[in-house]
Amino acid sequence: ATKDAIRKKGFASAQIIDDWEQIVGSFLAKNTTPLKITYPMNKNVDGTLHIEVISAQAPIIQTLEVEIIDKISTYFGFKAVQRIKLVHNSSF
Repeated sequence: ATKDAIRKKGFASAQIIDDWEQIVGSFLAKNTTPLKITYPMNKNVDGTLHIEVISAQAPIIQTLEVEIIDKISTYFGFKAVQRIKLVHNSSF
């Protein structure tokens, strides 16, 4: 069951979820949760990372988008994520 879920979401998605705090640090991990990565058709790079964020922290997280993408690229050694989409959650 785990292998099917990882395959469905993609390797990078599974690793981001498992290693989120290691990738982005404790502040970002405390205020965000990675949900999934969506990729352009037939590609496994330049995806959109969907992140659940505490609504009050959204402006801060948005200003850190480039830094988050750079951290993810450094972690994987390739540009797995090109952009971030924030999903607001007021009761996080």
